[in-house]
Amino acid sequence: MSSLRNAVSRRDHKERAQPHSRRKFGLLEKHKDYVVRAQSYHKKEEYLRTHPATYRCTKKTLTPHN
Repeated sequence: MSSLRNAVSRRDHKERAQPHSRRKFGLLEKHKDYVVRAQSYHKKEEYLRTHPATYRCTKKTLTPHN
């Protein structure tokens, strides 16, 4: 019986649109946008944690760290 229940298609839950009165605040970040941004952040964070700093940033140029 449970296999028949799983075969029935279910409706996707859609995220709400941004209210018109809040358009002045810019685009509303949706959950899927947040997930992509968070994954990118954690990927960069992991890279920086695992790779030692070989460059330092100065105001004018990016120079090798001695």
